[in-house]
Amino acid sequence: FYATFYDEAANKENLINIIHDLPQAGIYELMCHPGYADAALIASTPYARQRETELTVLTDNEIAKALNDHNIFLATFGTF
Repeated sequence: FYATFYDEAANKENLINIIHDLPQAGIYELMCHPGYADAALIASTPYARQRETELTVLTDNEIAKALNDHNIFLATFGTF
């Protein structure tokens, strides 16, 4: 379980480091809260605008390449 991708640490450099440091085999969970900061979300949580930053980082082409290079496949809880 990785809880270090959060707030100011939710950036591309940190995520690439996390990906590079993962052991070769296993199942890992990255805590993240990507999304769009609409008026309802902004009114309900102080962690709203950061969700858009997370979304941008998580969908970046360099992240997709790093995942592919390390043979990491993304899954949801529903996968298992």
